[in-house]
Amino acid sequence: MEKDKIFIISLGEIEDFSLIYLKETLEKIFPYPVILKKGNKSLDFAYDQKRGQYYSPFIMEKLKREVPQNAIKVLGVTEEDLFVKNLNFIFGQAEIFGEVSLISIKRLREEYYNKRKNDSIFLLRTLKEAVHELGHSFGLNHCKNSRCVMFFSNSIIDTDNKSYKFCSICEKIINRAFKSIN
Repeated sequence: MEKDKIFIISLGEIEDFSLIYLKETLEKIFPYPVILKKGNKSLDFAYDQKRGQYYSPFIMEKLKREVPQNAIKVLGVTEEDLFVKNLNFIFGQAEIFGEVSLISIKRLREEYYNKRKNDSIFLLRTLKEAVHELGHSFGLNHCKNSRCVMFFSNSIIDTDNKSYKFCSICEKIINRAFKSIN
């Protein structure tokens, strides 16, 4: 079976409109069809009671064991707040050239920052983080260009300041990755 699809796996209750937006937009950015799939409703196995957050590497390991046969990449999407050791939180995680990536949409919402709900800001932030993590899975490292989607987001301000697009250097690298896969 050919590995030729990107799967978005919702982990828990995620609004359909955000998943559909991601599917439709990612299909314009990446040269693969995107499939929506429901995953685990509970991520209790990754919950850290002391921090009140979910340990991302545990979720990544679970995703790795559930990769569909025809998946070139998997993007897990959760509402839960994620962390890794030595960081207060993360927007997402991926391994360079890995099969799976993961984003949390919790801190991408304006309401998290005690601001009025704004779906357009939320969707754009979600897209940026999804493209960023998928970029890692296709071989891209962090970029020094603060406008490139591959720039490291240390805060929501960094996410807001960057584009959802790759800079010209990252675009060349990822296009080479696509050609080597196909």
